[in-house]
Amino acid sequence: VREAELQEVRRAFENEIPEVASGLVEIHASARLAGTRTKIAVRSSDPGVDCIGVCVGENGERIRAIVVELGGERIDFVLFSDNEVVFVGNALQPLEIEELILCPRVGRMFAVIPSDQRPLAAELGNSHVRLASALTGWEILIFTEENLRFTLDRAISNLAMLPAMNE
Repeated sequence: VREAELQEVRRAFENEIPEVASGLVEIHASARLAGTRTKIAVRSSDPGVDCIGVCVGENGERIRAIVVELGGERIDFVLFSDNEVVFVGNALQPLEIEELILCPRVGRMFAVIPSDQRPLAAELGNSHVRLASALTGWEILIFTEENLRFTLDRAISNLAMLPAMNE
């Protein structure tokens, strides 16, 4: 995503939402598929302020104005957290996450979802995960517990075949 496209979103929020313009609500990060969907991570300097509620506005009037300005683009709000696991979990909503496995060495986070969430994950599509990855800075891979177990077993078997490996 080009920086100019993200700046367009940021300007729209600053124009429509005084709390963003004043800095009370901060847009910490954003990721965008122009014309389709944007994910925006927000937080407030005042813990008593519902930063997502402020951005949406009463009956959705604030966000509606921004959606119109962006040509009907869908906007998802994500509550920012300094805890990276919490932040990634927030970015993946509405998926129900059973476990997030952080692998900082390879810059990946594995999200384990219940099997009954597979249809929702498929419905949300790859763009949802790509946007969450771009928003958080982590490559996110989605697995059911069964998929993860199979993948790990296969990786362990492949490693065990290497001549330099022992138990």
